[in-house]
Amino acid sequence: MASMSGLVDFVTMESWIEELYENPFTPFTTDELEALVFAEPLAFEPGTNVAYSHLGFRLAGEVLEAATGRPLPELLDELVVEPLGLDATEFTETVQFDGPVLRTYTDERGVYEESTGWSPDWGVPAGATQVTNICDLVRSAAGIGSGELLGPEAMETLLTPGDADLGTPTDQCPQCIPTDDTLHLGMGVTVAGDWVIQTPLFTGIAAVQAYLPPADPDGEGLAIAVANTYGPSGDVGVNGSTAIMAQIAELLAPASPLPPQIG
Repeated sequence: MASMSGLVDFVTMESWIEELYENPFTPFTTDELEALVFAEPLAFEPGTNVAYSHLGFRLAGEVLEAATGRPLPELLDELVVEPLGLDATEFTETVQFDGPVLRTYTDERGVYEESTGWSPDWGVPAGATQVTNICDLVRSAAGIGSGELLGPEAMETLLTPGDADLGTPTDQCPQCIPTDDTLHLGMGVTVAGDWVIQTPLFTGIAAVQAYLPPADPDGEGLAIAVANTYGPSGDVGVNGSTAIMAQIAELLAPASPLPPQIG
């Protein structure tokens, strides 16, 4: 979860991208994803650089299930969803569900098409696919970013799980994340300037949830959540929500701009 395993991220592999585009509705199993990743050499020696690994995130979910003997959806409900009061958030086994939904669109396969029904399960641990609304998204930004469910030591680990100065792109690892005093990966979050954020982006949908801790310990923090899809001329490789969030942050918290690498 500290993103220092050295595992190659399968989303950068042409073979995986071809499989995804051939049938985007079919979920990938952990065994299939492991076979892809473990067939490749490490991008760097573990602990010497920083690169996000979707497989690493997925395996973290399996570790939790093995350690507790309980299914991940049950753990998430008990430890996160219910304590934060996320009443509109629930586990789903497929992307077919009732109610209004943000429909998503992409031109990744060479034609502009709807991607709402594409399987998202490759991007999260098995059992962690959830549906939510924008109100719960902003509530979770505040809950996670403030450390509401954690003690001080655990919160410090969440924000800085390893060496914050390690990240450097290399020829062997161009996807390694450059870090400096304004940007580094935490454990499942990104510390961007004064903000604690998460910026998912895949197959026609992008989002950001961000939390700005209060300057005064007795004050209130600021939480922002944005989600977007793409028009026919949109750049699906760029998270459009971060640009919107950066503009909101400029209006509401001008003293704490989002670092340019993000916004």
